[in-house]
Amino acid sequence: MGRRKKDGNEAEMDAKKAREAVHGISDFERVTGSVQPKTTTRGKCFLYMVFCIYREGCVRPEVVWRSTGLEEQGNKRRAEGMLSVALNELEHVRAGEKKDPIDERNPFLNDCLEEYLKAVEPAVEKNTFEGYCHRAKSIRTYFKGIRVREIKIADVDRFCQYLLKEGKMNQKTGEREPMKPRTVSAIKTILVSVLNRAVREGFLENNPACNVKVTNKSKGELARKFHFMKTEELERLFRFMESRNDPMTDIIKLIAFYGLRRSEAVAIRVSPDSLDMENRVLRISRTVVRLDKGTEDRKRTKTHSSNREFPLTEDTYEFFKEVIEKKESNKAYFGNTYIESPYLFTWEDGKPFEPDLLTSHFVRVMRDFGRPDFTIHNLRHSCASNLFRLGIGEWELAEWLGHADPATTRQWYVVLYGMANEKTAQQVKNSLKLNL
Repeated sequence: MGRRKKDGNEAEMDAKKAREAVHGISDFERVTGSVQPKTTTRGKCFLYMVFCIYREGCVRPEVVWRSTGLEEQGNKRRAEGMLSVALNELEHVRAGEKKDPIDERNPFLNDCLEEYLKAVEPAVEKNTFEGYCHRAKSIRTYFKGIRVREIKIADVDRFCQYLLKEGKMNQKTGEREPMKPRTVSAIKTILVSVLNRAVREGFLENNPACNVKVTNKSKGELARKFHFMKTEELERLFRFMESRNDPMTDIIKLIAFYGLRRSEAVAIRVSPDSLDMENRVLRISRTVVRLDKGTEDRKRTKTHSSNREFPLTEDTYEFFKEVIEKKESNKAYFGNTYIESPYLFTWEDGKPFEPDLLTSHFVRVMRDFGRPDFTIHNLRHSCASNLFRLGIGEWELAEWLGHADPATTRQWYVVLYGMANEKTAQQVKNSLKLNL
């Protein structure tokens, strides 16, 4: 049987994917390439384009692997065709880098992007800035070599549609996958800000990104969906985790009880400024946040209103006492190998819980519990909703959660599904008799 001939659409898609694969490769003297197979963790074998990038002054080339998205069986010629397109694209990039004249009134979009990031970095938290940088990667890759005056509304629209269809790479399969509309909207917001800056500096008359809609869904529809558990289901979750001797059971209980953010919970220490057992007060005054390179312990909370104190009841005092006793028991068991840290919640060997690991661990727990849609932040929603069901007022609830404005609590944290009807049913049950 002869080799299957590619149709026009397939060839066009292969060429597009090949050109996209080499976005971000620049500043080189020459590039060679080959097609190599690579087996994923799931046992599937995919073909990759492997580029050896030779730069000026470097003895050894930089090796870059880019997926073709093709399985090995029967696709080698097709992958080689993609490699040929990619190498040709790189040759154009190299030629453009050498010949493209500098135009100070029409800079490259990526230069404007870098200037924007430099300007915004001092004004935001480090982890927020890292989020901006992650989003900027998609812009930097897609608009490589494009000047700001060349960008039209249609270009921004195509960019958004590309992200919605195949904006991210699945690290396990090597295939491109859609981005969520919420993520694409966040990336477009960065692009709008960059082009607004270009307008202010006189490079553009109008911002072509302003009139582009990522989706027809409203902001509310794009927001994260609320999920919550009533008290009875939370207690079943606690029993489920206890039955598995889950080391994160205690911190999950605490987050659900106080409605803490994960960054606040992992930062609790056994010290007067945090957990003051002598005066029976829990003080939320610091956070531990994730950064690209580890974590950062901050002597502050997310906002000023997030600083709050909780008096310990007899039950909560006994709860914290038991957690401390467990730590002392683990310390005696592990001896010299125990990892000393100031934090209350740790693994058995004393290693502190990290925010991201706490989240990913909870995802697995909820999958096994039968609620895969429920996230660790939904514990905060559940706390707010259950307190609201008990009749706690808006201002008291906002103070409990650390919100300056009760409207924030009401809009984003209190899940009202069915609650109004429940309350109304209780109030009118004696006012109208159905059985006369």
